Amino acid sequence: MIMLRRGAVSVRRSLSARLFSTDNQWRSPARSRGAKPTRWGPPRGERGRWRDNDRRPPITRTNDGQDVPQLAGEGVYGIHSVLQALESGHRDAHALYVREERAQVDGQRPKKKSAADVRALERIHALAEANKVQINSTSKWMLNHITGDKPHQGVVLDAAPIQLKQFVPAEPSVFTESERSPMILVLDEIHDPQNLGAILRSAHFLGCSAVVVSDRNTAPLSPAVSRASVGALEVMVANNKLMKARNLHEMLAVSGDLGWRVVGASSGPNSITSTELSADQPTILVMGNEHRGLRKNIRQCCHDVVIIPGQATDEDTRVDSLNVSVASAILLYELLHH
Repeated sequence: MIMLRRGAVSVRRSLSARLFSTDNQWRSPARSRGAKPTRWGPPRGERGRWRDNDRRPPITRTNDGQDVPQLAGEGVYGIHSVLQALESGHRDAHALYVREERAQVDGQRPKKKSAADVRALERIHALAEANKVQINSTSKWMLNHITGDKPHQGVVLDAAPIQLKQFVPAEPSVFTESERSPMILVLDEIHDPQNLGAILRSAHFLGCSAVVVSDRNTAPLSPAVSRASVGALEVMVANNKLMKARNLHEMLAVSGDLGWRVVGASSGPNSITSTELSADQPTILVMGNEHRGLRKNIRQCCHDVVIIPGQATDEDTRVDSLNVSVASAILLYELLHH
């Protein structure tokens, strides 16, 4: 150990001078000023457009040199999502990729599928053959490359992306399908694909008349959303029960004039609880963004503001709210089944 006593300051200064000398003799190599890494998302200046990590440029070759199939559309993955996409027929299907069946894979037996999954896979094969969709048998690892390591369950459908129709405000009678008053769910800039998929799953299961999403700043209807919805996305698009609105404020204002009651999910001094909601009139339920909630101009269109009462105490302030997909399911149930 070197002890620096008298003159330590001058020694330290001399070392600094050598380390940071003008001739760079003792400096570490300068960091390369090469090209910056690829930035996923919209070009600079194009604000308000969503960054979709599911639509990055695909991998073309594996580490061991195998060519990865290039999709003509996007890879819908998961048994239920693929089945509903083929059943509904609203997408153009280009090819079907299924995991090849082997007695053993790397010395291990493949996981045994449930009877329901086996029947679903048989139905997928039958629909693909009936619609003359090319069926390709491949390995699990290749399916991992195609989907980017998503939970594909051994099946991927190369299909055209979803194109939503614009929602046109109309009188409640247009949406009346039973004795129950119609109920439309409006989603104001939901960012998370998993949240969006879970909300669509609940809306379809509980019998929502329609779902309208904002055209801007909403998670794209990617395969991740379809997988999270367990195929509900495919069914709703095929039945024209999922649409988009270019201007939510205008859409809600016009709908209010046509006889709809607009209810926003948010806290406030004049808010009512979910148990006070009545389903005796046509209702539009508006759910806000995961972080900021409803935008101010959207909230101004609401006739009522509703909250879900909880049991949190002052000590529970760190967990004082529900996930937007859970809150949507609770409010939809209150409106549709109470």
